[in-house]
Amino acid sequence: MGSSSCGLPTTHDCLLTMLINASLTVADSPCVICQKSKAAIEAEMDEIAAEFGSAVRCRSDLDQNFVAKVEARLRSAAECGLRGSLFGEGVNVSPVRIGRYDVLSTLGRGGMGVVYRVRDHESLQEYALKTLPDMARSGSQTKARFQREISSVRRLNHPAMVQYVDSETTEESSYLVMPIIQGIDVGSLVSNGKSLTLAEVSEIVRQAAIGFYAAHEQMIIHRDIKPSNLMLTLSPDGHVQLKILDFGVAISRGPDCDSTLTEEGQTLGTLDYMSPEQLSNSHHVDCATDIYSLGATAFRLLSGVTPFQQAGQSPLKLMMAIRDSSVREIQSLCPDIPLSIAGFLNRMLDREPSYRPRNMMEVAVAFESYAAGHQLGDRLQERLLAGTDDTAPTLE
Repeated sequence: MGSSSCGLPTTHDCLLTMLINASLTVADSPCVICQKSKAAIEAEMDEIAAEFGSAVRCRSDLDQNFVAKVEARLRSAAECGLRGSLFGEGVNVSPVRIGRYDVLSTLGRGGMGVVYRVRDHESLQEYALKTLPDMARSGSQTKARFQREISSVRRLNHPAMVQYVDSETTEESSYLVMPIIQGIDVGSLVSNGKSLTLAEVSEIVRQAAIGFYAAHEQMIIHRDIKPSNLMLTLSPDGHVQLKILDFGVAISRGPDCDSTLTEEGQTLGTLDYMSPEQLSNSHHVDCATDIYSLGATAFRLLSGVTPFQQAGQSPLKLMMAIRDSSVREIQSLCPDIPLSIAGFLNRMLDREPSYRPRNMMEVAVAFESYAAGHQLGDRLQERLLAGTDDTAPTLE
Protein backbone atom coordinates (compact mmCIF):
# COMPACT_ATOMS: atom_id res chain seq x y z
CA MET A 1 0.00 0.00 0.00
CA GLY A 2 1.35 3.42 -0.90
CA SER A 3 1.57 6.32 1.48
CA SER A 4 -1.27 8.78 1.85
CA SER A 5 -1.03 12.28 0.42
CA CYS A 6 -3.73 13.55 2.73
CA GLY A 7 -4.18 15.28 6.02
CA LEU A 8 -0.78 14.92 7.73
CA PRO A 9 0.07 17.93 9.94
CA THR A 10 3.85 17.61 9.67
CA THR A 11 5.91 19.83 11.97
CA HIS A 12 9.31 19.41 13.58
CA ASP A 13 7.58 17.46 16.35
CA CYS A 14 7.51 13.66 16.55
CA LEU A 15 6.40 12.30 13.18
CA LEU A 16 4.96 9.18 14.74
CA THR A 17 2.84 11.21 17.16
CA MET A 18 1.40 13.15 14.25
CA LEU A 19 0.63 9.99 12.29
CA ILE A 20 -0.99 8.16 15.17
CA ASN A 21 -3.38 11.07 15.59
CA ALA A 22 -3.70 11.99 11.91
CA SER A 23 -7.31 10.86 11.77
CA LEU A 24 -8.20 13.65 14.21
CA THR A 25 -7.33 16.33 11.64
CA VAL A 26 -8.24 14.68 8.34
CA ALA A 27 -10.86 16.65 6.44
CA ASP A 28 -14.39 15.30 6.05
CA SER A 29 -14.35 15.93 2.28
CA PRO A 30 -12.18 13.92 -0.16
CA CYS A 31 -8.60 15.03 -0.66
CA VAL A 32 -8.26 17.17 -3.79
CA ILE A 33 -5.01 15.39 -4.71
CA CYS A 34 -5.71 11.66 -4.38
CA GLN A 35 -9.52 11.76 -3.98
CA LYS A 36 -9.40 9.42 -1.00
CA SER A 37 -12.23 9.69 1.49
CA LYS A 38 -11.78 10.51 5.17
CA ALA A 39 -12.54 6.89 6.08
CA ALA A 40 -9.93 5.56 3.66
CA ILE A 41 -7.27 7.95 4.96
CA GLU A 42 -8.05 7.09 8.58
CA ALA A 43 -7.86 3.36 7.84
CA GLU A 44 -4.48 3.80 6.16
CA MET A 45 -3.08 5.84 9.03
CA ASP A 46 -4.38 3.32 11.55
CA GLU A 47 -2.62 0.53 9.66
CA ILE A 48 0.70 2.40 9.56
CA ALA A 49 0.45 3.35 13.24
CA ALA A 50 -0.46 -0.20 14.27
CA GLU A 51 2.49 -1.71 12.41
CA PHE A 52 4.90 0.87 13.77
CA GLY A 53 3.54 0.63 17.31
CA SER A 54 3.81 -3.14 17.20
CA ALA A 55 7.48 -2.87 16.31
CA VAL A 56 8.11 -0.43 19.15
CA ARG A 57 6.39 -2.58 21.75
CA CYS A 58 8.25 -5.72 20.71
CA ARG A 59 10.82 -6.66 23.34
CA SER A 60 12.86 -8.98 21.12
CA ASP A 61 15.31 -7.94 18.40
CA LEU A 62 13.47 -6.09 15.65
CA ASP A 63 13.52 -7.10 12.02
CA GLN A 64 15.56 -4.21 10.64
CA ASN A 65 14.17 -4.66 7.13
CA PHE A 66 10.66 -4.28 8.50
CA VAL A 67 11.67 -1.20 10.52
CA ALA A 68 13.30 0.37 7.47
CA LYS A 69 10.18 -0.20 5.37
CA VAL A 70 7.87 1.31 7.99
CA GLU A 71 10.12 4.33 8.50
CA ALA A 72 10.26 4.82 4.72
CA ARG A 73 6.46 4.84 4.61
CA LEU A 74 6.37 7.40 7.41
CA ARG A 75 8.83 9.68 5.64
CA SER A 76 6.99 9.29 2.34
CA ALA A 77 3.68 10.09 4.00
CA ALA A 78 5.17 13.25 5.49
CA GLU A 79 6.44 14.63 2.19
CA CYS A 80 3.02 16.11 1.38
CA GLY A 81 3.71 18.99 3.80
CA LEU A 82 1.22 20.87 5.88
CA ARG A 83 -2.38 19.74 5.63
CA GLY A 84 -3.75 23.15 4.82
CA SER A 85 -1.76 23.44 1.59
CA LEU A 86 -3.62 20.44 0.12
CA PHE A 87 -6.98 22.14 -0.06
CA GLY A 88 -6.30 25.18 -2.18
CA GLU A 89 -4.96 28.66 -1.62
CA GLY A 90 -8.20 29.89 -0.11
CA VAL A 91 -7.46 28.07 3.14
CA ASN A 92 -4.70 30.56 4.00
CA VAL A 93 -6.78 33.67 3.40
CA SER A 94 -7.46 35.46 6.68
CA PRO A 95 -11.07 36.34 7.48
CA VAL A 96 -12.09 39.97 7.80
CA ARG A 97 -13.91 39.57 11.09
CA ILE A 98 -14.39 36.82 13.67
CA GLY A 99 -17.25 37.54 16.03
CA ARG A 100 -16.87 41.13 17.17
CA TYR A 101 -13.14 41.15 16.36
CA ASP A 102 -11.67 42.74 13.24
CA VAL A 103 -8.71 40.71 11.93
CA LEU A 104 -5.59 42.86 11.46
CA SER A 105 -2.94 40.26 10.58
CA THR A 106 -1.88 36.65 11.05
CA LEU A 107 0.50 36.11 13.98
CA GLY A 108 1.01 32.38 13.54
CA ARG A 109 -0.33 29.41 11.65
CA GLY A 110 0.13 25.69 12.23
CA GLY A 111 -1.57 22.32 12.09
CA MET A 112 -3.27 22.86 15.45
CA GLY A 113 -4.61 26.38 14.97
CA VAL A 114 -4.25 29.91 13.66
CA VAL A 115 -3.53 32.99 15.76
CA TYR A 116 -4.61 36.40 14.47
CA ARG A 117 -3.92 39.88 15.72
CA VAL A 118 -7.40 41.35 16.12
CA ARG A 119 -9.09 44.52 17.29
CA ASP A 120 -12.22 44.48 19.40
CA HIS A 121 -14.81 46.34 17.32
CA GLU A 122 -16.33 47.80 20.50
CA SER A 123 -13.36 48.66 22.77
CA LEU A 124 -10.75 49.06 19.98
CA GLN A 125 -8.30 47.04 22.12
CA GLU A 126 -5.98 44.67 20.26
CA TYR A 127 -5.67 40.98 21.21
CA ALA A 128 -4.45 37.62 19.98
CA LEU A 129 -7.29 35.38 18.79
CA LYS A 130 -6.69 31.65 18.33
CA THR A 131 -9.06 29.56 16.25
CA LEU A 132 -9.04 26.28 14.35
CA PRO A 133 -7.43 26.53 10.89
CA ASP A 134 -10.55 25.32 9.09
CA MET A 135 -13.69 25.02 11.20
CA ALA A 136 -15.74 23.40 8.46
CA ARG A 137 -13.26 20.57 7.95
CA SER A 138 -12.28 20.06 11.61
CA GLY A 139 -13.45 16.78 13.10
CA SER A 140 -15.50 16.51 16.27
CA GLN A 141 -12.52 15.47 18.41
CA THR A 142 -10.41 18.37 17.12
CA LYS A 143 -13.20 20.78 18.05
CA ALA A 144 -13.62 19.13 21.44
CA ARG A 145 -9.88 19.44 22.16
CA PHE A 146 -9.98 23.11 21.31
CA GLN A 147 -12.94 23.61 23.62
CA ARG A 148 -10.99 21.85 26.36
CA GLU A 149 -8.06 24.21 25.76
CA ILE A 150 -10.43 27.15 26.15
CA SER A 151 -11.73 25.67 29.40
CA SER A 152 -8.19 25.19 30.74
CA VAL A 153 -7.11 28.77 29.96
CA ARG A 154 -10.31 30.12 31.49
CA ARG A 155 -9.79 28.21 34.75
CA LEU A 156 -6.11 29.11 35.22
CA ASN A 157 -5.78 32.53 36.80
CA HIS A 158 -2.09 32.78 37.61
CA PRO A 159 0.81 35.12 36.67
CA ALA A 160 2.49 32.28 34.76
CA MET A 161 -0.57 31.71 32.60
CA VAL A 162 -1.80 33.60 29.57
CA GLN A 163 -4.86 35.57 30.69
CA TYR A 164 -8.28 34.60 29.37
CA VAL A 165 -10.16 37.45 27.68
CA ASP A 166 -13.04 35.99 25.69
CA SER A 167 -14.13 32.91 23.77
CA GLU A 168 -16.91 31.44 21.68
CA THR A 169 -17.72 27.80 21.02
CA THR A 170 -20.46 27.01 18.54
CA GLU A 171 -20.80 24.58 15.64
CA GLU A 172 -19.91 27.37 13.22
CA SER A 173 -17.21 29.19 15.19
CA SER A 174 -14.76 28.49 18.00
CA TYR A 175 -12.12 30.94 19.14
CA LEU A 176 -10.08 31.94 22.18
CA VAL A 177 -9.06 35.55 22.80
CA MET A 178 -5.95 36.37 24.85
CA PRO A 179 -3.67 39.36 25.37
CA ILE A 180 -0.89 39.82 22.83
CA ILE A 181 2.27 38.59 24.53
CA GLN A 182 5.58 40.26 23.80
CA GLY A 183 8.62 38.38 24.95
CA ILE A 184 11.14 35.65 24.17
CA ASP A 185 10.23 32.13 23.23
CA VAL A 186 12.66 30.11 25.41
CA GLY A 187 13.16 27.67 22.54
CA SER A 188 14.60 30.46 20.41
CA LEU A 189 17.25 31.13 23.07
CA VAL A 190 18.69 27.63 22.67
CA SER A 191 18.28 27.09 18.93
CA ASN A 192 21.08 25.34 17.03
CA GLY A 193 22.37 23.53 20.10
CA LYS A 194 22.85 26.61 22.29
CA SER A 195 22.56 26.37 26.06
CA LEU A 196 21.93 28.68 29.02
CA THR A 197 23.68 29.20 32.34
CA LEU A 198 22.65 27.26 35.41
CA ALA A 199 21.24 30.46 36.98
CA GLU A 200 19.13 31.21 33.89
CA VAL A 201 17.84 27.65 33.61
CA SER A 202 17.09 27.56 37.33
CA GLU A 203 14.96 30.71 37.13
CA ILE A 204 13.07 29.40 34.10
CA VAL A 205 12.42 26.04 35.78
CA ARG A 206 11.51 27.69 39.10
CA GLN A 207 8.88 29.96 37.56
CA ALA A 208 7.57 27.23 35.28
CA ALA A 209 7.25 24.79 38.18
CA ILE A 210 5.23 27.29 40.21
CA GLY A 211 2.90 27.80 37.26
CA PHE A 212 2.50 24.08 36.63
CA TYR A 213 1.85 23.53 40.33
CA ALA A 214 -1.11 25.91 40.00
CA ALA A 215 -2.34 23.97 36.96
CA HIS A 216 -2.01 20.66 38.80
CA GLU A 217 -3.98 22.09 41.71
CA GLN A 218 -6.77 22.58 39.16
CA MET A 219 -6.28 18.95 38.02
CA ILE A 220 -4.90 20.04 34.63
CA ILE A 221 -1.94 18.14 33.15
CA HIS A 222 -0.19 20.03 30.34
CA ARG A 223 1.37 17.03 28.51
CA ASP A 224 3.48 19.12 26.12
CA ILE A 225 6.10 20.93 28.21
CA LYS A 226 9.10 22.01 26.11
CA PRO A 227 11.19 25.16 25.62
CA SER A 228 9.01 26.57 22.83
CA ASN A 229 5.96 26.43 25.12
CA LEU A 230 7.62 28.71 27.66
CA MET A 231 7.89 32.46 27.05
CA LEU A 232 9.75 35.14 28.96
CA THR A 233 7.97 38.48 29.31
CA LEU A 234 8.35 41.64 31.36
CA SER A 235 5.96 42.15 34.25
CA PRO A 236 4.51 45.63 34.93
CA ASP A 237 7.20 46.18 37.60
CA GLY A 238 9.98 45.33 35.15
CA HIS A 239 10.81 41.83 36.35
CA VAL A 240 11.02 38.75 34.15
CA GLN A 241 7.75 36.82 34.16
CA LEU A 242 7.55 33.40 32.53
CA LYS A 243 4.36 32.48 30.67
CA ILE A 244 3.23 28.93 29.95
CA LEU A 245 1.80 28.51 26.46
CA ASP A 246 -0.35 26.03 24.55
CA PHE A 247 -2.77 23.92 26.56
CA GLY A 248 -3.96 22.36 23.31
CA VAL A 249 -3.27 18.77 24.44
CA ALA A 250 -3.78 19.31 28.17
CA ILE A 251 -5.98 16.83 30.00
CA SER A 252 -8.23 17.43 32.98
CA ARG A 253 -8.15 14.98 35.84
CA GLY A 254 -11.28 16.47 37.38
CA PRO A 255 -14.87 15.22 37.16
CA ASP A 256 -15.28 16.83 33.72
CA CYS A 257 -12.48 14.74 32.23
CA ASP A 258 -13.47 13.39 28.80
CA SER A 259 -11.45 10.23 28.17
CA THR A 260 -12.81 9.92 24.63
CA LEU A 261 -10.46 12.68 23.46
CA THR A 262 -7.43 10.48 24.10
CA GLU A 263 -8.30 6.89 23.43
CA GLU A 264 -6.43 3.92 24.85
CA GLY A 265 -2.97 3.67 23.28
CA GLN A 266 -2.90 7.14 21.70
CA THR A 267 0.25 9.25 21.97
CA LEU A 268 0.13 13.03 22.32
CA GLY A 269 2.98 15.40 23.07
CA THR A 270 6.51 16.01 21.78
CA LEU A 271 8.70 12.93 21.65
CA ASP A 272 12.00 14.48 22.81
CA TYR A 273 10.37 15.62 26.07
CA MET A 274 7.92 12.76 26.57
CA SER A 275 7.93 10.50 29.62
CA PRO A 276 7.95 6.70 29.19
CA GLU A 277 4.39 6.41 30.51
CA GLN A 278 3.14 9.15 28.18
CA LEU A 279 4.79 7.37 25.27
CA SER A 280 2.82 4.23 26.15
CA ASN A 281 -0.52 5.95 26.65
CA SER A 282 -1.07 9.70 26.85
CA HIS A 283 -4.36 9.32 28.69
CA HIS A 284 -3.00 7.47 31.72
CA VAL A 285 -0.69 10.21 32.99
CA ASP A 286 -0.63 12.56 35.98
CA CYS A 287 1.52 15.40 37.29
CA ALA A 288 4.57 13.09 37.30
CA THR A 289 4.68 13.17 33.51
CA ASP A 290 4.80 16.98 33.52
CA ILE A 291 7.64 16.80 36.04
CA TYR A 292 9.54 14.49 33.68
CA SER A 293 8.95 16.82 30.71
CA LEU A 294 10.09 19.86 32.70
CA GLY A 295 13.20 17.88 33.66
CA ALA A 296 13.83 17.07 29.99
CA THR A 297 13.40 20.77 29.23
CA ALA A 298 15.95 21.71 31.91
CA PHE A 299 18.34 19.08 30.50
CA ARG A 300 18.00 20.62 27.02
CA LEU A 301 18.51 24.18 28.27
CA LEU A 302 21.62 23.22 30.26
CA SER A 303 23.35 20.90 27.80
CA GLY A 304 22.15 21.93 24.34
CA VAL A 305 20.70 18.46 23.65
CA THR A 306 17.65 16.53 24.82
CA PRO A 307 18.14 13.59 27.23
CA PHE A 308 18.24 10.84 24.60
CA GLN A 309 19.32 12.84 21.56
CA GLN A 310 21.89 11.14 19.32
CA ALA A 311 23.21 12.07 15.87
CA GLY A 312 21.26 10.40 13.08
CA GLN A 313 18.73 8.93 15.50
CA SER A 314 15.43 7.76 14.01
CA PRO A 315 12.09 8.30 15.79
CA LEU A 316 11.87 4.56 16.42
CA LYS A 317 15.27 4.37 18.12
CA LEU A 318 14.42 7.44 20.20
CA MET A 319 11.17 5.86 21.35
CA MET A 320 12.97 2.65 22.32
CA ALA A 321 15.59 4.64 24.27
CA ILE A 322 12.91 6.54 26.21
CA ARG A 323 11.12 3.28 26.97
CA ASP A 324 14.09 1.07 27.87
CA SER A 325 17.09 3.22 28.86
CA SER A 326 18.09 5.43 31.76
CA VAL A 327 18.90 9.06 31.05
CA ARG A 328 22.58 9.85 30.73
CA GLU A 329 24.13 11.86 33.55
CA ILE A 330 23.88 15.60 32.97
CA GLN A 331 27.37 16.00 34.43
CA SER A 332 28.79 14.02 31.52
CA LEU A 333 27.80 16.98 29.35
CA CYS A 334 27.98 19.78 31.93
CA PRO A 335 30.75 18.85 34.40
CA ASP A 336 30.49 22.14 36.34
CA ILE A 337 26.90 21.55 37.47
CA PRO A 338 26.71 20.95 41.25
CA LEU A 339 26.14 17.35 42.26
CA SER A 340 23.00 18.22 44.22
CA ILE A 341 21.11 19.75 41.28
CA ALA A 342 22.41 17.04 38.91
CA GLY A 343 21.01 14.39 41.26
CA PHE A 344 17.69 16.20 41.52
CA LEU A 345 17.45 16.43 37.71
CA ASN A 346 18.09 12.69 37.51
CA ARG A 347 15.14 12.19 39.88
CA MET A 348 12.90 14.29 37.65
CA LEU A 349 13.88 12.08 34.70
CA ASP A 350 13.52 8.75 36.44
CA ARG A 351 11.68 6.17 34.32
CA GLU A 352 9.58 5.23 37.34
CA PRO A 353 7.00 8.01 38.06
CA SER A 354 6.87 7.25 41.80
CA TYR A 355 10.61 7.99 42.16
CA ARG A 356 10.26 11.52 40.79
CA PRO A 357 9.69 14.59 43.01
CA ARG A 358 6.28 14.58 44.69
CA ASN A 359 5.03 17.77 43.04
CA MET A 360 6.07 20.85 41.11
CA MET A 361 6.54 22.95 44.24
CA GLU A 362 9.34 20.62 45.31
CA VAL A 363 10.93 21.27 41.91
CA ALA A 364 10.60 25.05 42.33
CA VAL A 365 12.25 24.94 45.77
CA ALA A 366 15.12 22.76 44.53
CA PHE A 367 16.06 25.18 41.72
CA GLU A 368 15.43 28.43 43.62
CA SER A 369 18.84 28.72 45.28
CA TYR A 370 20.63 28.31 41.94
CA ALA A 371 18.72 31.11 40.21
CA ALA A 372 20.52 34.00 41.90
CA GLY A 373 22.32 36.31 39.51
CA HIS A 374 20.55 35.17 36.35
CA GLN A 375 20.72 37.50 33.34
CA LEU A 376 17.35 36.71 31.79
CA GLY A 377 16.21 40.32 32.15
CA ASP A 378 19.16 41.53 30.09
CA ARG A 379 18.51 38.90 27.43
CA LEU A 380 14.86 39.91 27.27
CA GLN A 381 15.55 43.64 27.06
CA GLU A 382 18.11 43.06 24.32
CA ARG A 383 15.68 41.06 22.23
CA LEU A 384 12.82 43.51 22.77
CA LEU A 385 15.01 46.46 21.77
CA ALA A 386 16.17 44.57 18.69
CA GLY A 387 12.56 43.97 17.67
CA THR A 388 12.99 40.18 17.57
CA ASP A 389 10.37 39.36 20.19
CA ASP A 390 7.63 36.76 19.78
CA THR A 391 4.01 37.87 19.91
CA ALA A 392 1.92 34.70 19.70
CA PRO A 393 1.57 31.29 21.31
CA THR A 394 3.40 28.49 19.51
CA LEU A 395 1.31 26.39 17.16
CA GLU A 396 3.40 23.26 16.81
